[in-house]
Amino acid sequence: MVLESIITLRDVEKRPELIIITAMLSVSVAILIATFAFNATTSLLWIAFTTIAMMPLMVRLFQVMEKREITEKQDAMNFVERNVEIVRIYVFFFFGVIFATSVWFAVLPPNVSDIVFAEQITTVSGIKALGESMTGQFTATALVPGDLINNAIFIFTNNMWVLGLVLLTSVIYGAGAIFVITWNASVIGVYIGKLMHELNLNFYQGQQYGKLLAFGHGWFITLGFLPHGILELTAYTFGAIAGSLISAAIVQRKYRIKDFEIVFRDGVILIVLAVFLIGVGALVEAAAI
Repeated sequence: MVLESIITLRDVEKRPELIIITAMLSVSVAILIATFAFNATTSLLWIAFTTIAMMPLMVRLFQVMEKREITEKQDAMNFVERNVEIVRIYVFFFFGVIFATSVWFAVLPPNVSDIVFAEQITTVSGIKALGESMTGQFTATALVPGDLINNAIFIFTNNMWVLGLVLLTSVIYGAGAIFVITWNASVIGVYIGKLMHELNLNFYQGQQYGKLLAFGHGWFITLGFLPHGILELTAYTFGAIAGSLISAAIVQRKYRIKDFEIVFRDGVILIVLAVFLIGVGALVEAAAI
């Protein structure tokens, strides 16, 4: 693929932050293709195109990481050292998609952005806070203000379904969780774009560089948003990494007990950490209701 030629696997291994540029290019190309070729179904199609563009690179990255985990001496690397690079790659990808989405939403004419981001706009409009858009779609009527335990259980159950989906798609499709992560990132990007338009209208209209100031203000507000969202997104990232590592081991036929045990052990630890973060995030979110 052309995108893989621009930023290669070796480039990303040396400088993981380059995945931000790869994500932004993938999103931009996907939006342009989906908009001009498939106008009526653009909002989900560009998510699919982005996933298709990123899958080869991400699958190869996980195969390299999985091989490294097995071949390098394990006593020389602890759990964090073995997996920190993969976490960084997912985080960079996530923010790359958010940034590209927010920029496109901000610069496109309203009549075009309403089509390109139709599903994302519907999701943002139908929820009470940004955190809910990152944890799946549940209705506010199922939550009762002040009922900490029941609210936390409900939120935890909902988020575990999302985590299960991320884990399953990662195991089956290798880096299949890219679709789920891209969707969540696109919703946040649209949220920032809508916030920018509101801030520009209310505070910066008529000012020099008003839109740019509103855009930065929108990002500042979003980065400081509900702490449970950070916990849940980290949990989904851990789930995606766990599934992708196990998938890479299976694809490369690492069936020997000793080899597979190394990857499987890290996968289990990541899943346990993900469930723990989902639980803490549910309590934080329930306490805020």
